[in-house]
Amino acid sequence: MAPDGQILQQTGAPNVYDADPIPEAARVEIERLLTSGDLFRYTAPQDAPVALLEAEFAALMGSRYALAVSSCSAALFLALKALDLPKGAKVLIPAFTFAAVPSSLVHADCEPVLVEVGENYRVDMADFAAKLPGAAAVMISHMRGHTSDMDAIMALCDAAGVPVIEDAAHSLGTVWGGRNIGTIGKVGCFSFQSYKMVNAGEGGILITETRRLPRGRSSCRAPMRATGRSIRGCRIPVRIGRTSCPCITCGCRTCLLR
Repeated sequence: MAPDGQILQQTGAPNVYDADPIPEAARVEIERLLTSGDLFRYTAPQDAPVALLEAEFAALMGSRYALAVSSCSAALFLALKALDLPKGAKVLIPAFTFAAVPSSLVHADCEPVLVEVGENYRVDMADFAAKLPGAAAVMISHMRGHTSDMDAIMALCDAAGVPVIEDAAHSLGTVWGGRNIGTIGKVGCFSFQSYKMVNAGEGGILITETRRLPRGRSSCRAPMRATGRSIRGCRIPVRIGRTSCPCITCGCRTCLLR
């Protein structure tokens, strides 16, 4: 029992219900941008905030390329389109998922195929192996930080020539076998939504080692234009994210693992 007038502090699991507050430095940056009236990502003569975030995030993750977009859902959709999958292509996804994952497949004209998960919320590898034949791609969601056996998944997919997209919206800062989650598959997708590891209000980013994905165009930018959808990142959420999480600019992991 706590002494009179004192309140016991809860220990253990962190508060996952409230978004992190936007720090004062980020609010100053937002006000500066609003005052300028220039929020478009491509108009800065140099050191464009979105381009800086892409370079810094790629360096943090140890990836060659990064592309900021409007959300992680947009990143998943764009990754699928960049792979140039045929209409109706079957894509394996874990059954423990979020609505944005199968919806990104439907918007990309693909068919989601659910793979069973075990009591630990990770992909059931027997069911995965049974359903892999006939799949055009695999999208692994590391839901709530539950990382499936990426060694086994990549071994099966590499042998079958099936590309893997990582939905790492919940797992920024997670490591598997010494490698950052999001860098193991062909494309990794991350979220900057308010309840994710970096709170920018909304936004997302994808990373890849491959400048030319199967669509045969430079990185993912050409497919982004070819989709006819406005899913690029803009300056306000980028400013919030870069200012709220110093690890993006300094390269440390403290903020991501707090």
